[in-house]
Amino acid sequence: MQLKCNGFWCWTMAVLLAQFPAGCRQAVDETKLGKAIGVVTVHGEPVPKARVLFQPRSNDGPSWGTTDAKGRFEVYYALKQPGAVIGKHRVQFQQLEEESKFVIPKNYTIGSQGLEVEIHEGLNEFQFDLTKK
Repeated sequence: MQLKCNGFWCWTMAVLLAQFPAGCRQAVDETKLGKAIGVVTVHGEPVPKARVLFQPRSNDGPSWGTTDAKGRFEVYYALKQPGAVIGKHRVQFQQLEEESKFVIPKNYTIGSQGLEVEIHEGLNEFQFDLTKK
């Protein structure tokens, strides 16, 4: 049996595995995070089942989450810690349902320029309306 790996999942696993060399558990626990929640829409309509990736401009690991039926999301750092690293991030999106009525414009997808946001201590709320520019 041959395993197939699409680009996003290979990239995500490589980034996540790079965060966990032996003995770095304490460093992950001490990373300063800000809670990041929000809603993803296209032309004002909520986008369900979309991956939301917060990639920090620093060398820290990414945070990601998945939208629910109402387009709401919360991101997690190192798979279990709610939040994203404090500082500037590039936010990108991936449609998880192939046959969705929503199409995320290419300028917002994984590997694109995405959107620039900043995470602060405490609660950070975002409204991402992904309309084609």
